[in-house]
Parts: sequence; structure tokens; C-alpha cells
Amino acid sequence: MSQKVSGYSPGTEAAYTNTAAAETRVAILYSYSFMKRGSSDSIVIHPLVHAWARERMSSEAKGKECEAALKKIIATTRASEGRSYIRTTEHLALERRLLPHIDIALSWISALPQPEEFVDQNAALWTDCGYLYSLHKRYADAEKLYSRALESRTRLLGTNHLETSRTKLGLALSYRLEERYQEASQLLEHCLPVLENELGLDAFETCEALRGLADTRKQQSLLPEAIDLIERAVTGHSHHLGPRHPQTLLGLESQALINKALGQYKEALRVLEQVLAVNIEQLGGEHPNTLRNLLNKASILINLDRLDESKTLFEQVFRSAETQFGPLDPFTLKTIHNLTFATFSLQQYSEAVPLCELVIAGREKTYGKNHMLTLSSVELLGVIYHRQGLLEKGSTCLQAALAGYKTLSGSSRSISVYRTLHYLAQLCVSQGKLSDAKSFYQEALEGHRNLLGPEHEATLRIAGDFVNFCESQNWEEDAASLKASYMLSL
Repeated sequence: MSQKVSGYSPGTEAAYTNTAAAETRVAILYSYSFMKRGSSDSIVIHPLVHAWARERMSSEAKGKECEAALKKIIATTRASEGRSYIRTTEHLALERRLLPHIDIALSWISALPQPEEFVDQNAALWTDCGYLYSLHKRYADAEKLYSRALESRTRLLGTNHLETSRTKLGLALSYRLEERYQEASQLLEHCLPVLENELGLDAFETCEALRGLADTRKQQSLLPEAIDLIERAVTGHSHHLGPRHPQTLLGLESQALINKALGQYKEALRVLEQVLAVNIEQLGGEHPNTLRNLLNKASILINLDRLDESKTLFEQVFRSAETQFGPLDPFTLKTIHNLTFATFSLQQYSEAVPLCELVIAGREKTYGKNHMLTLSSVELLGVIYHRQGLLEKGSTCLQAALAGYKTLSGSSRSISVYRTLHYLAQLCVSQGKLSDAKSFYQEALEGHRNLLGPEHEATLRIAGDFVNFCESQNWEEDAASLKASYMLSL
């Protein structure tokens, strides 16, 4: 204990460098239980002792110690390896235990006289912490760190620098996990050309940008572009990482979901079951990736009319998610929403309503009333009320969801707007509001045709419903025109 310790006040430094004095002080700390033996011969020191020592350090020494502490924690998590690192359930549990230590280290840094200067010098640490926060669904914290690193790198390096583009990629993928697709799309469109030029067309980060952009295009109903982007991403990851690497499998899972959006349900299920089998083998049945695969499989089973299987699988995932992540976790809430839809599809309406009310309350608390995910659950509740014959309640929910979707999508209407219009058309028929029903049907059908194409299953389903409605009102010319336009023989 005789080495020189720099950065402390003279009295504090002397206490450290004088062996006898130091041993006396350690003995006193032990006697008051401010220090004690931990496991594996480690020593546990009370936080008050840490705070006392920190307050006696110079600003320069505090900065160096904060940097060293944060680097040590990040090295332990291996966050700098990003998405190329295979995270087992044990690794994820370790990261969750280390997150409070990251919080503390970042709070120390924020208290430094010039924290911006620290960010400028250690932007990579900021993005590594941002990645960990987004991975563990602390999206607001992730956005704050990525944004500060992005501001620093843009100011020092320029908007088209490789490191700036890498930071945009990290922030975009965090937005995508939070389902903020428009913001994610803008960032990905900016960074993808730089990544392609600097790293290559099939480099790891280029493929991650392609995968992220494919997901945003799926949400924007630009499905042909989405399938092209995801195929490029999967090919690149498979070449560099191997066909069984988690990032390759993530790409294949995204491909399956785009297949589902295209109405290619059997192909979607085939691809997803291939991914699921590898993840169960490599990561285990309770790993977040595996649970997500099971959730998506259950959703595809609904489209294949395998409703009982789907509900059973949703219930299995819900039990695991609630235990592992908690009742208000985004994944748990998504599972409850999907379980509600499966229950509704089985015409078990009295069971579906309280489930839907539960997920709405959870999503309002987690995201707010006007978030896309909250609105989707309100929309579902409106459909359930309609099937129960509670028409006014159903109309109130569907109108609220429609208004929210229109606000979020702006002038470029999303498929959610037109899906809700279809539900409103059906409800207006039940209310006897035939003029409104016809108007809603026309708008819903046109929207689906423009976004998904005239031959998509959803477009043809709406066209079929519209034809049946027209024929029920003896509007033969309208019905014949629709049949001719959509090649329907109903």
C-alpha cells in the first residue's frame, strides 16, 4: 500500500501512502461494518466510503476514475462487440445486474464540471451504453445517450463520417425496437449509403442497417422493397457470420414476418420454424429470442386458422414473459394483445374483453394513450364490442383508434387507418348507417389496393365484404363493378 496515489488532497493522499495509517483506517472501517469480506475473497466497501473518497478527489481524477469504471463495466458486458456477440440467457442476466452500476457511473460523469468534454473524448462508451439500454428496453435512456454521442460526432467529425453513421445506426435500431418506425427510417436512409461505401455492401453493420430498413418498410406497407432489403441482409450475415448465428436468424425471422405481411403464411411458418429450432438448440427455450420466435409463430398460426394451437402457444409465452420480464414489459404487453386476438378469433368474447382492457391499461402506462401500440389495442377492443353487439362502445373505440392513426401517419396514411375503416364499415352496417358504411368500404378498399396491391389477401377480403354488402342492398351495378375489378366470383 505504499504506491503513490494521485489526484487526492494532500491529507487523503498521505492516508493512502502511509501503510500503518492505512491499515489502522481499514481496521476502523471493518469494526463499523463499512468494509467486509465478500464472496471469493472479495472486499465489499460501503457506498458512504466510496462517496467520501470521491468527494476528496480533484475533478481531473474524478473524470479518470469515472472513465476507468465505465470502461471496466462495458468490457465485462462485451457491449463493444454489439450484435455480433452471441448473448445467452446467462449473459443477459449479467448485463441486467450491471445496469445499475452503469447508471451510477453515468450519474458521476453528469456531475463533472464539463461532462460534454467527456462525451467528446468517449463517444464510443456512450454508444456502448446506449446499446445495452436499448437491448434491455430502457429506450428513453438509450435515446439520450445515442443523441449526445450523435451530436458530439456530428460536430467533431461531420454528418457523413463513418463513426457518425454508426451512431445513427445504433439510434435507429433503438427506435425500431420501440416501434418508432418513421424516425428509424430517416436515420437508416442517411447512414446506409455511408456504411455501404466505407465498409462494403455485405459488411456486418451494412446488413444491420438493411435489416432495420426492411422492418420499417414492412411497417410502411412497402413490402416488395422490404423483401429485397431483408434478403440482402440475410445473405450478407450468412456469409460473414454463418447461417446459425443469432443475427442471421434475426434476419430470417424478419423475412418470415414480411412473408406473413404478404399473405405467404405457409412460407412464413416454414422459415420461422427453422429459426426456432436453431434458437432452442443454441439458446434454450426461455431465451428472449426463442420466446419472440414462439410469439411470432403463434401469430402466423392464427392466419392459418390453427386457433387453438395459437392460443395455447400465446399462453405459454405469456407465462414465461411475465415471470422473466414483468407485467408492464413491452414484450409481455404484446403477448397479451396477441393472446386477446386469438381468444377473440375463437369467439370467446367474455374472456377477450378483460384481457384487452388489461393490455390497454398497461400500454397507456408504458407508452401513453396516443402511441401506435395503445391505439391498436383500442381498435381491437372496438372490434370485440361490435361482435358482442355493443355497437356504441365499439364505434367509440374504433373512432378513437382511427383519429389516432391519422394523426400519427399524417398525409401518408398507414395500413392501420384503412384496416380500421374496414372495421367501421362493418359496424355501420350493423347500425343501419348504410351511406357511412359504403363510404368507409370505398376508402378502406382503395387504401388496401394502393398499399398492398389488388391481389393481396386483405384487399380481396375487403372487396368480397363490399360486394356482399352491395348485393344485400340490391346495388347490383356496384357489386358487378367490384367483381370485375377484383376478378371475384361470389
